[in-house]
Parts: sequence; structure tokens; C-alpha cells
Amino acid sequence: MLIGEKALSTPMDELWSKYTAYLNQLNEVVARLIMALTRANPRNVSEVARVTGLSPSLAHYYLKRLVERRFLKITTKVNYPRIGLRPSQVLIETSPDKRKFVHEALKVNDYWHYIAPCYGHFNGFYMGAIVPFGKEIEFRLFLDTLQERGLIKRFSIDWLEDIIDISRGFYWFDFKRKKWIFRWDDWVKEVMNAHYVPVKNSINTNGTYFSFKPDFTDIFILKELEKDACVSFREIASKLDITSPAVRYHYYNHVIRFNLIKGYRPVVLPYPPSVSDLFIFCIEFYDDVSLGKFINSLNGKPFTTSVSKVANRCKVYMDVYLPKTEFFNFVDALVRLSDINIVLDFNYVILDFKKYSRQTIPYERYVDGKWVYSHKEYISKVQTIAKKVSKLYSMST
Repeated sequence: MLIGEKALSTPMDELWSKYTAYLNQLNEVVARLIMALTRANPRNVSEVARVTGLSPSLAHYYLKRLVERRFLKITTKVNYPRIGLRPSQVLIETSPDKRKFVHEALKVNDYWHYIAPCYGHFNGFYMGAIVPFGKEIEFRLFLDTLQERGLIKRFSIDWLEDIIDISRGFYWFDFKRKKWIFRWDDWVKEVMNAHYVPVKNSINTNGTYFSFKPDFTDIFILKELEKDACVSFREIASKLDITSPAVRYHYYNHVIRFNLIKGYRPVVLPYPPSVSDLFIFCIEFYDDVSLGKFINSLNGKPFTTSVSKVANRCKVYMDVYLPKTEFFNFVDALVRLSDINIVLDFNYVILDFKKYSRQTIPYERYVDGKWVYSHKEYISKVQTIAKKVSKLYSMST
């Protein structure tokens, strides 16, 4: 059985079909609902109604219609530090002929969270990992081994201090003409004049963050919610071979009570995938004030859903999804922010999201209230792959 559960990739023609259907459904009420679902629990219609300003019956109607017709999928953002996992961002450089072996090697570590081929500042892979607290050194040694055995050329790893969720909005959308209007000049001014909102450190790096130790049932529930925020208690119960009331008890008395959920993510494509690109921008700022103003300006914009703050640095990683025609306009906006001493520096990679893979939290590695990190096993598997590569190269020479 696989560790975690992998999300299936979606063919491009199906993504286009979903986008067209979604665009036809999009109106100001639907837009308000999508924006609200970043912070409102989709299982709680009263909460959704309160955040959107809709009546409970209307909120339920729109939510049910969008989900059932598959115009909208809602996933759950797990509060990883609360369950003992520390998020990180990794960029890897490798040679084209070794890509498939590196991809295989990265996945021997059960704590990979997502992996995608990338091009740009690093030509190789972009990886997110959620590593048990106290195992940061072992994880870096895992990456060091990949480099020492010649599978990768170089890598960069940053441990995250916070993952800030951005409410993807529709302030730049013309509902009458059904098109986006990208107001980059206005955005630059908005960053300049934005209120400074301090970025709080939500991750205690010494590992004493936790006031509650979840059990295996809690972790399994989170795994299911991570795939689908609207999954029924009955479905989870059938997989665990327990009763629905037992799942309900764990959900409300453990998962919700102890804040094991950080928020929710409505999965929508603001523009067609066939004419758009997904980037990861690494941006450094002059100071905390500049960083806070920048992040505060992003809410309601269509081009990002999250900003990951690097520990002890004025530095973030930001996912940026843009139409191809708007990429250089975005870069120009960053250059202008650099000219006025807000942005210190930036670089980026473009992701091949057709080959993007993701898995849920590795729930099978949670044993007796602890995360099992099998360092020796991971290193052994990497060495086996490296020997296979060496043998192939020796045979070809």
C-alpha cells in the first residue's frame, strides 16, 4: 500500500472543459462564495452564509450545485505543525538524462508532499516536504546523499515559518464581459500604500508547539479531508471500519477543537490552463514592513493562492498562476517595486503542472502517536537507485 494517497492528474482537455463550464456559471454571487470558502468551513452552511452575507438556504443551494456539478472542488489545508510536521520548500538542479531517476529517488522519502518538474533558476524539480520536527537534519542528509551520489547537481532548501493563505478574488474580473482586467499599475500603488500587517510566526521551530497529540483516527480523518473537504463521515467510517458517530466525535472533539485544520481551498482555475503558466517566485524584501505590505495587497487578486514565509528571513515563496500574456507585466511590477525599495530581489521557476504530483499526509507513518522517519531505509533506496544509474552509464560507454 502506498504511503499517503496520490491525487490523480487531470488531462488538459478535461481542464479546459471544466474551465469553460465554470466560466459560464460565474457570477457575483458565485464569486463571493468562492472567496468565502478560503476561510469558511464548507461543512457549516451557517458559517458560509455568515461570511458571504447570503441566506443559509441560498448558500446551501449554490454550494451544493457547484460541488455536485464538479464546477468546484474544495480541499482542506491541514495545520501541519499542529500534528508534528514542519513544511519546507526544496529546489533541485539535475541533468535531463537523470530526471526520471531523481523523481524516483525523491519519492522514496515518505514525507514528500508535492513534486513538479521546473525550469528557470533551477532546472530540475520543485518539491514540498512536510518533515517530522526533530528530523530536519536527517532530511537534509537525504538531499546531500542525492548530490553526493551524482543524481543531482545542487539543491536549495528553506524551512517555512508560516504558510499564508490568500483569498483568490474577483476584483479584477469584469462580470459583464466575462474577462479579467489586469490592473498592474493599481497593484503597485496598492502595495506602496497598503497597511503593514505583521507576519506572525505560526511554527515553533523547537518542536514544543503541540498542546494536543492526535491519534491515528484523527490523522486518517485529516488525510481524507485533505483530498475532499466535503467527504461524508460515513465514507470515512467505512474506510476505518468504525461507526459514523465515532468519526463525528473525533472530527469535532479533536480535529476542530484543537485547530488541526488551517483552512480550506476552493480549487478553481481563473483562466484557461492551455494559455496559462504556473510559476514559483522566490521574493526577498528589504524589511518586515515591506513584506507585510506586499502580502496584505494580495487578497482578492486572481494570480496567487498562498505565500510561504521562510523562517527568520524577509523572504517568501509564492505560487503565481498567470495567462502567458501577463507574465512580463507581473515581472515588470516586481521590478517597479524593487525601484522603490520594497522588493530586494527575486527569481522564479516555471512548473510543468501536467507532471505535477501530490500526496496526502503520510498517515501510515503515524504509529503510537509519533511520526516514524526511516532515515536508513531512505538512504539505502537512494544508493540502490544511484548504483542502477552508474551501471547504466558504464554500459553505455
